[in-house]
Amino acid sequence: MTEALRDITIGEVIGIMVSVAAFVTGSWAFLRRTWPVFRGVEDFLHEWRGTPEKLGVTGQVIEPAKPGVVETIQIHDKLIAQNANALGASARAQQDLTDQIHHLDNKISKLDGDVAELRKGVQDINTNTQALPQVQRHDRKESN
Repeated sequence: MTEALRDITIGEVIGIMVSVAAFVTGSWAFLRRTWPVFRGVEDFLHEWRGTPEKLGVTGQVIEPAKPGVVETIQIHDKLIAQNANALGASARAQQDLTDQIHHLDNKISKLDGDVAELRKGVQDINTNTQALPQVQRHDRKESN
């Protein structure tokens, strides 16, 4: 190995050092510019998977667990299903109330017809009694 190093000139050593320096500088510049992208990918993956809760030395929760995207979607799906069930029950209750209102409306219409018949009957009675001859009444006085 020492014989191989004897054959290397100073120009070659300087060339190797410049090449290594250029490689390190280029690698540093590349990493400096791409590090935010890698950090963003890492943040995205943390958000996607979620994070477990962080405990302190004493065992208390320092940071609560954060659900991942899939778990959050599942939670929202359950909430949507619950709201849809509640909405369906509300629509059924509204339909029941509408049916009851129509039923009461029909009863009121029937009562209106019955009242009209009764009025007509009372008018007929009044008309017939007016046509009857008038009988004079004699009041009796009771004697003491």
